[in-house]
Amino acid sequence: MDYYNSNLQVLKTKQPELIERLNKVSMDKDIALLKEAVLDPRIDLDEWNVIAVLGFGFGRLVKELINRTDEDILILAIEPKLRMFKSALHDHDLKEVFSSKKLSLAIAEKPTDILLRIHERYEDFKGVSRLLLLENGGFFRTSSQYFEAVVMCLRHAFSLSFYAANTIRLLLPMWIRNVLDNLEAIVRSPGVGRLFNKFLEVPAIIVSAGPSLDKNVGDLCLAKDKALVICVDTALRTLLRRGIRPDLVVSCDGSRKNYDYYISGVDIRNLTLITDPIVYPKTILEFNGHVFIRGVKEKDSFVNLFLDLIGSKGDVPAGGGSVSHYAFNLAKYFGCDPIIFVGLDLCFDGDKTYTNGVPRVRMDEARRDSKEEEHVLIEDIYGKEIITPRHLYNFLLWFRTEIRNDPLGITYIDATEGGAKIQGTHIMPLRQAIKDFCKRKIDVKGILEEAVKNYEPPGVENLINRLGSLIDEYELVINLSKEGRKKAEDIPSKGLDEIDGLFDELEEISQRITERQYFLELNRPNVEEFLYEMKDGIRKIRHSKDILIDLADEYKVFFDKIYDISNGTLPHIVNARNRLNLSRG
Repeated sequence: MDYYNSNLQVLKTKQPELIERLNKVSMDKDIALLKEAVLDPRIDLDEWNVIAVLGFGFGRLVKELINRTDEDILILAIEPKLRMFKSALHDHDLKEVFSSKKLSLAIAEKPTDILLRIHERYEDFKGVSRLLLLENGGFFRTSSQYFEAVVMCLRHAFSLSFYAANTIRLLLPMWIRNVLDNLEAIVRSPGVGRLFNKFLEVPAIIVSAGPSLDKNVGDLCLAKDKALVICVDTALRTLLRRGIRPDLVVSCDGSRKNYDYYISGVDIRNLTLITDPIVYPKTILEFNGHVFIRGVKEKDSFVNLFLDLIGSKGDVPAGGGSVSHYAFNLAKYFGCDPIIFVGLDLCFDGDKTYTNGVPRVRMDEARRDSKEEEHVLIEDIYGKEIITPRHLYNFLLWFRTEIRNDPLGITYIDATEGGAKIQGTHIMPLRQAIKDFCKRKIDVKGILEEAVKNYEPPGVENLINRLGSLIDEYELVINLSKEGRKKAEDIPSKGLDEIDGLFDELEEISQRITERQYFLELNRPNVEEFLYEMKDGIRKIRHSKDILIDLADEYKVFFDKIYDISNGTLPHIVNARNRLNLSRG
C-alpha cells in the first residue's frame, strides 16, 4: 500500500515548505536494505528535554519515542537525504507520527539550521538542560560525516555555551591561584616548544585510562626504547604497578582531587612531566625529573597576563576537553608518526569506568556522574551497537574530526582492543602494532636531555613589577567593594532626598572596580557575569514593593562577590612576588 499522499496531508499542516522540496526529488529504493536501531531499554527517557534522532529511517524509532515520552519533550528527527525520506513516506503510515506535537523534523537541512528547530520550542535554549542523541542504525552510518557536523553544532549549543561557560566561571578563581602558585616553576621550567619536531617519525603510544587498558598494559614493555610512550595521569598507577615507566606523563587538571587520585603517593622519581600553568601546584613540585610547561594558545586567556612577560613556552591547544586530547596534540606537535592509542575506550565496559589502577572512589564517582548524563548509541570496534555517556561521545567526535581533517597524513592505530570505533584509525592488537611499527631504537632519554640542555630561565624583573601592579589593583578593589557594600547597607536608613545620590555613588564604585585593567583581565568572565546578574536583578525589581531595599541588596551581592574573589586571590599574588624576589638572589 502507498501511504505517500495521506502522509503529505498531515505534513502540509506541520511543515508545508517541505512539500515543495519533496516534489522535486525521486525516491531512494535502497532504503529497504537499511536497518533501524532498537531503542535501548536501559535509557531513562524521562530525564531529557530534547531527543535528537540521527536518521529518520522508517519512522519506527521516532514513533516508539513518541509513545514512550511525556508531552513536554521535543523529539527532533534529523534526516539529510530527502530521497530517502520520500521513500519512507511511500512505504509507511506515518500520519500518527507527524501529528505529534512532540515532533520536529529537520529534513535535508544544513547542520547549523537544525538549531532553529530547537529555538522554535525553546527560545535561546532556556529551559533546555538535557539532550539525548540517538544514532539510528544504518541510516546514521550512511551519513555519518553529516551527523558529526550536526552533533558538533548541538554540542556547541548545549554544552559549550552553557556547561563550559559555567565551568570556567566556577573554576577560574582556582586556576588563577594555581598559576600564581606555579609562577616560579613556570619561569624555571622549559616549555613544550623545545620538544616540537624532536620526535619526527617516531612512533608515539598514547596511554589512556579506559577499562581495556588492563587487557594489554603488559605489552607496553615491548615498546621500551622503540617508541615515545605518553601516559595520561589517570593511567599512571596502572603502568607503574606493572613496572612500566612511561617516557612522558601528561597532567593538566587544576583540582586537588586530580592530584590526590592520580599523583599523590605515586613513585614519580625521574619521570618527565608535561603540564599546564593551571595545574594543581603539588603536581609540579613532586616531580623531580624534567618538567615541561605548555604555552597557552587562546589569545584572551588570563594566563597570558603572566606568560607574555616570560616568553613563549610553545603554544599547544588543549584539545577536546580531556587529558587524552592534550596528549594527542602533543604527539602531533612533536612530529610523531604513527600515533598509537591504548586504553582509549571512550565508553564504559559494563559497570567498569576506568582501568583498575584508578582509585575506587573515582570509579564510583564516574559511575554516578554517568547516570546523570544522556547516553548515545555508537558502534564499537567489533561493529556492535553500544551506549556511551554524552561527554565521552563528544570526546569521540573530536578524535574522529581531528583524524579525518589531519593534513599531515599521520597513521593512526587503535590498539585499545575494545571500546568505541574511532573512524580513521587502523584497528589492531597492541602487540601487533608494536611489532609492525616500533622497530628501531629510539634514544628518548637523550632527546629529552637535549631539550632541557642550555635552557636559560628568563629574567623576572618585569614579572615582579606586574605582580606589584596587581597587588595595588587588588587592594584597591577590596577597599572599593567594602566601601560599596557599606553604602548599600545604609540605603534603607536614609531619607528619600539622599537615596539618588547614594545610588549614583554605588554605580561609580562598581565602574571604578571594572576599570582596573589587570584585575579585569584576570577575572573577566566572573566580573562580567556578576555585573550582568546585578543589572538583570535591578531590571526585574522595578515592580517590587520594597524597591529600594531590593536594589540595595543587588549591589550588596555584587560587592560581596567581588570582595570574595579578590580577597581569596591577593595572598597568592603576594606570595608569588615574594618567591620570585627570593629566586633572584
